[in-house]
Amino acid sequence: VTGASGFLGSHVVLPLLEKGCRVRAYVSIAGTDVGLTRNFNTMAIVLTSEIAHDKFPEALVGVDAVIHLASPLPGQLEPAALLATAIDGTLNTVVQAEKAGIKRIVVTSSIASVMNPQFSFTDQG
Repeated sequence: VTGASGFLGSHVVLPLLEKGCRVRAYVSIAGTDVGLTRNFNTMAIVLTSEIAHDKFPEALVGVDAVIHLASPLPGQLEPAALLATAIDGTLNTVVQAEKAGIKRIVVTSSIASVMNPQFSFTDQG
C-alpha cells in the first residue's frame, strides 16, 4: 500500500490487517509506523524516498497486489508540479508493479487531489 501513512491509507491498511492480510506499507518519511505496527505483526514498513522516481522491484518481491494511494497534497507544491508528481508517481508505481509481475493493481484518489483550500464544503452541496 503506497501512501499508507496518509488519511486514506490508514483507512485501507487497518481493514486489511484485521482480515489477516500481510501488508507492506510504503512511506516516504523515516520512522513512520502508520500507528499500526505495534498491534500487528503482519505489517512491514518500506521507506521510499520518492515514489515518482524510485525503482523498487526488490520491495515488490512476494507482493500479490498493489494499492496505490500516495500523492502529494495541495499546498505542498505548485499546482503544475503537484499534478506532474502525482502522475509520475502513479505511472512509476504501475510500471514497477508490472515489471515485478504483479497482476492486481488498485489506483485511487481522494477529494484532496482537487481540493481548493479556500472553498468551504457544506452538506448542502
